[in-house]
Amino acid sequence: MSDHTPHADSPITATIIGALLGFLMFGSFLYLVIDWNAASVIQADKERVAERTKIHEEVLATGEEELQKPWIDKAKGIPGIPIDRAMELTIQELKNKPIRPGSPAEPQPSLIVPPPPQP
Repeated sequence: MSDHTPHADSPITATIIGALLGFLMFGSFLYLVIDWNAASVIQADKERVAERTKIHEEVLATGEEELQKPWIDKAKGIPGIPIDRAMELTIQELKNKPIRPGSPAEPQPSLIVPPPPQP
């Protein structure tokens, strides 16, 4: 008989411990990368929010100025009216417009097939 008796639990235990340590190391690496990126992303988001807020306020101010103008083009006689009023006027105009039947679509000459020749 042999003096060497292998221990049956040793390879399985080593494999389990190795796998757990591998997962732990991978998780730690991911945590560090994500945490490092999160700090720079948060700072970039704050700067982006501030920039977009500034642009938004400028657009709103410009829009308010444009809405306050009584004329779009005074030389051509185009008045500036509120959108709600323009929509009301358009609806009234469309209600008063008579409904006419449309003309039938004429076939294109290239699609007309000549009749077959008579014998």
